[in-house]
Parts: sequence; C-alpha cells; structure tokens
Amino acid sequence: MKNILRKILIIFILLISSISVLSLADNEVDNSESANYNDEIIPISDDDNEASEVDASENTTDEEETDYKTQDSTSKNYFYAGTEDVNITTPVKGDVFVVTSGNVTIDTDISGNAFICANTVTIGEYSLIEASLFNASNSLILSGDVGINVYNISKNFTLSGNVDYDVFSSSAKSNLDGCISGNVNISSENITISDELSIEGDLNYSSKEQITIPENTVKGSTNFASINEDTEVSTLTKINVFLTSVLSLAVLAIVLFVIGKWLNCKFINTYPDFVKNLPKSLLYGFLTLIIIPIASLILLICGVTINLAFILTALYLVLLLIASSVVIIVLSKLVAEKLNVKFEKANNTLLTILSIIVLSIVYKLIQLIPVLGSITIFAFLIIGIGILIKNIPEENIYLNEPMKKHTSFKVGGNADIFIKINELEELKYILKVVKKENVPLTIIGNGTNMLVKDNGIRGIVAKINIQKIQIEDKNEEIIVTLGAGEPLGKIAQILLKSSIEGFEFASGIPGTIGGAIRMNAGAYGGEFKDIVESVTYMEETGEIKTIKNKECEFEYRHSLFSNKNYIIIQTTLRLKKGNAKEIKAKMDEYAKSRKAKQPITMPSAGSTFKRGEDFITAKLIDECGLKGYSIGDAEVSDLHAGFIVNKGNATASDILKLIEYIKNEVYKKFNKKIELEIEVLGE
Repeated sequence: MKNILRKILIIFILLISSISVLSLADNEVDNSESANYNDEIIPISDDDNEASEVDASENTTDEEETDYKTQDSTSKNYFYAGTEDVNITTPVKGDVFVVTSGNVTIDTDISGNAFICANTVTIGEYSLIEASLFNASNSLILSGDVGINVYNISKNFTLSGNVDYDVFSSSAKSNLDGCISGNVNISSENITISDELSIEGDLNYSSKEQITIPENTVKGSTNFASINEDTEVSTLTKINVFLTSVLSLAVLAIVLFVIGKWLNCKFINTYPDFVKNLPKSLLYGFLTLIIIPIASLILLICGVTINLAFILTALYLVLLLIASSVVIIVLSKLVAEKLNVKFEKANNTLLTILSIIVLSIVYKLIQLIPVLGSITIFAFLIIGIGILIKNIPEENIYLNEPMKKHTSFKVGGNADIFIKINELEELKYILKVVKKENVPLTIIGNGTNMLVKDNGIRGIVAKINIQKIQIEDKNEEIIVTLGAGEPLGKIAQILLKSSIEGFEFASGIPGTIGGAIRMNAGAYGGEFKDIVESVTYMEETGEIKTIKNKECEFEYRHSLFSNKNYIIIQTTLRLKKGNAKEIKAKMDEYAKSRKAKQPITMPSAGSTFKRGEDFITAKLIDECGLKGYSIGDAEVSDLHAGFIVNKGNATASDILKLIEYIKNEVYKKFNKKIELEIEVLGE
C-alpha cells in the first residue's frame, strides 16, 4: 500500500507542480491595478440552519445604510460547500464558488467569476458579476448584470438583467428579458420572449415549436431547430463521425507510442507482464480516479484559486484521455509480438502501429454496444491510469550513484556516471562517447555476481536493461529470443506458463540472461551452454555480431565474453515443449532446496568461490571451521560455507579481507588454491 500511495503521490505532485507555476502568475496579477483575485477564502459556513451571510449588519432596514465590513487591500475569493442557504451581500473581490443543496442569493458586486451549484439561484437587480456566471441549479433568476458570459443549466431560467457578451443556456422553461450585447444560444422546451428583450447579436434557439419574436428584438439573425425534430442522419455522416473518432484515438495512441519509445517509457515494455500486473494496475487506477478529484477539492479549501482548480480538473481529463490510448498501446505491443513470431522478418514497430489502428476500431465498435461499451470505457480508464502510474518513466542517467543500490551485496562506493541502457541506439551512442572522450566504461547486468570496492568506479557504469521475450514454436523445438536485460526469474515464469522445459535450473538464479551467458551460469546439473543456440553482441566499435553456441567457448563459469569487451545484447535459446505440472514441480523442488541450503534472505553475491577441479570448495571452507566466521559485518554463511553474506553494514573492505582470510585458511589446511566466482570491480 505504501508503494501504491507513493506512486499516486508522484503523479499528483507532477500535476500540482504545473499548477504552482500558474498560481505564482495569478498572484502577480493581483499586484496590478486591475487585479481581482488572490488565494484568500472567506468562509461563511455555519453549523446552524440559518442562512449564512457576508454582512456586517444583521438587522439593517431599508432606511438604514448597510454597514459593510471594510475590505482590505488584498483581493478575496469566496468559497462555500454544504447544505445551508447562502446570502452574499458584501462585495467580493475575486471569484465566488458555491455548492449547496440550499438556495443562493447574490445582492452585491463580484469582481470575478461566479461558479454556483444550488437549488434556486437569485442574482439581485443591483448585483454585478464582472466576469462570467457558471450556473447549475433547479432555477436561475438573473436580474443583475454579468460582465462577460452566462453559462446555465437549469430547470427554469429567467433573465431580466444585462449580459455584456453571450448567453449559453439549456433549460426546460425560459423567460427572456433584459439586454444581451452578444449572441444567445438556448435550448428549452418552452421559451417566452418579452417585448423589452434586446439581443445585439444572433439568437440560436431550440424548442418544441417556433416562437413569435417581437420586431427589433434581435439585431442579428434568428435560427430555429425543433427539439422534437427527428433529424435523419445519413449513413455516410454516421460513418464519417465514427471514422473521425477512430482516427483521433489511433493518432493519439501512435503519437504516445512514438514518444514513449523515444523517451524509453516503461509502459511501452509492460506487455509481457500485462495479465500479471493487471490487478495492481486496476488498484492504482481506481485509487487515482478517487484521490485526484478529492485532492482538487482540498486545494480549493486550502486556498488555491478557483481558476487553478479548474486547470487541475482539465489536466485530470487529459490523463483520462491518455489512459485509454495507453491500454491500446500495451495490447498492440502484445499483438505485435505474437504476429512477429509468425512473420520473422516483419518490423515490430510497424506491426505495433498497425495493431493500434485495428484495436482502435475494435474499441470504438465495442463502445457502440449498450452496457458493455460503458463497462469497457471504465475498465480502459482504470487500467490505463494504473499502467501510467505503475510505470512512471525513470531517470536513466545518475551522477555519483551509490553502487550499493545496484548490487546484491548492497555494498560499494559511487559510480561517477551510472546509465541504464534500454535500447541498442543508446548503447551505440555511449560507446562513441567513451571512445571519443577516452572515458572508462564498465558494463553490468543486475549486479548479482559482483563486488564493488568502497571507493567506487571511475568513468561510466552502464547497466544493460534491454528487454525482449519472443517465443517461436518450431514443432518439437521452441526457439526463445531474449533481451540481455531480462531477469532469469521472470523468464522462467513465462516459460512455465507456456509449458516450455529446459530452463528450470535457472529459475532461482538471480541476475539477467546477459550476465548468465557471460559466466555460463548453472545450477542443479544444468548450465547455459546446454541450451544456448546463439548469442548476439556488440563490439566496442558498435558493430553487432551473432555467433553460434560452439563459438561462445563455454566452460565452467566462463565464456568467450568473460575476457572480451563484447557486450551481450540478445540471446537465443533452444528449448522444447514439456508438461507444465512437471516443470513447476521441478522448479518448486529447486526453490525449496535453495531456501533450505542457501542464505537467500541475506545480501550476497551467490556462491563466492568457484568449485575446484577435484574438490568442493564450500566443503573445504566448512572443514576449516569457518561457518559463521566474520570480519566486520561480512560473514561466512551458517547455511552454506561457499556464501559470504552482508549482515547489514558490511563494507567491501570487510568482504575482501574475509575472502583473503578464507583463501589462506583453506590453503594452509588442504594446500588448495581456491578461485573467486564473483567479479571485483572499482578501486
């Protein structure tokens, strides 16, 4: 739950950050002569059932002059949310925002906008709203003046005041009087127009029947449409509307896909784990849908101006729009990978784009189905938001990065520059830079078989994070192509689901496939030399080559890549179909054995020493009585003498001292030299 909330908080902070900039700009405007806004709120909510008032005198009469509270030089906004009646009689410098189940009366001047949702709204004859009026109520009586536009949704609408610009209204019954300097756009079952009405612009109205308009009432044109009119929409028009919506969705998804691929956004590569991650995506998305609107309301209450709150709402709507596209992208990537298996030479990016277009059509067609369409839209929104939050793009370049964060030993000094490599082009660029600038380059995988010294690593440390899983069924054989950055545990689970055997021995080995190939990793009688078909690597020049198994020079914990500056980028394995139950049983057996015999719960780098040609190293260490022996917080494991573990605060120096001590003790007692299996890096 902590991680969920943290990720939601991250995306919310990103939204708020943009708002903060606008908030500063808003405050700067306040300092000008025409300023009408600031972040201060006038609370008017009372706990009793009487009407709330912004009025300094509770018992004023018509003969008495109203004694208003003196307004300071600071502009003020007005906010109320509750169930009380609200009477605003003191001038408000700023915006008014009222949400209530009661009635609202305004008998004063408002220098900003008025946003009102209530039962009955009455704008008094001598009132002035200098900006726009936004109303959603049962009844609106507008007798005062509005400086810009009126936006109204109500059951009954009565206009007898003045509006300086346009009126937009939808209501059951409308009575129009007064003066409108702009256009009137109104939809109402019944419309009544008085002889005193003056419309300087156009009158566009929809009603049950055409009404009689007094002469000289409308200066512009008058346009009428019957709301009962069953306008036949041509099939061609319907098709055009549908195609436009499909095209919009597809274009948005394609643009997001291209941008996401360019920026190495993680959601572009989530498709292999889509089903696995679906529950978390649903949870993240659902919580976000709830939290952000609530947070927006809290911002209003805490003092953020109303305009900025509406901007947050707009950003929220953009997030919803993007969410559906993200789901389509992820599904399209999944489809593209499946198609790529059948069409080997097909361009994966092109297949993805074509899949986006097809799935956009399918998605829009499903929306046309009652109930199912609504459910699908809601599901896409939740899942899409969840994917975005769960896969927030990470920074790929870090300066003075502690290597203890990237090694299973949890020790090591800082790397001058730490870079995550997600694409081949990135790797090519890094190789060009290091060659041109003569900068040292260290390539790592998941950091599970290495020890970084306390002074860290100079130059650039590049972590190969290239991910790809492609399964090709060739009758009796299964060809599996893997990106070098794919974790072994993840690969094992995917192969298990596909009932593919031969990889069980590696299911519990930490690290990535690239590192496993480099050292010919193995366990429980299996080694990678037994299943590797070919390996694709990049030379220091950026040239890419592929070699077969025999050329890899596989030996015990050694390969061609152990001593060469070749960077593994992809591996192809040759496996076969099996029985899922038998595969799982074998993996469970190996996992149980590891748990019982190895310190898997403590930081280590796996087996510290290689097996000897004619002896088992761990047995010799055990016979030296070194189990549990420690230097600092570096300790020989009680479970397995071949493992050195970090009890919590070990340093690389502690581990190296313990390694030398073990070597000396074994040599003194058995006259055997033991070799490290782990790599020691840095200075």
